Amino acid sequence: MLSPTKADMLLHLERYPECHGGKVIKNYNPPYETTALGVSKAVKKTEAYSQRMLKELREQGLIDSVQAYPKPSGRNAKRCSCYFLTDAGRNAARELRDMLKAGAILAKHAAVTA
Repeated sequence: MLSPTKADMLLHLERYPECHGGKVIKNYNPPYETTALGVSKAVKKTEAYSQRMLKELREQGLIDSVQAYPKPSGRNAKRCSCYFLTDAGRNAARELRDMLKAGAILAKHAAVTA
């Protein structure tokens, strides 16, 4: 079973299906919300804590990352890791969402229920 923070992260990244699969598309900039800072803001945790959780999710094979320029990118855009769900991560997020709908688990954070 995933911790509530990891579950929130999976459900947050599930909102960005265009990022699934991690295929680098020419001239495609993933949304800012898929960066470590974007994920940490969504789950209301510090960036350092979120980085550790993202690393653990990656080690579990639920997420992966690509180096990209997140949008909106301006003149001073910096390249950073953008995270996306793997096939296993999509399945885990789908199971979590089904359990939430069935009332089997309670939503702890606002990011889960949105």
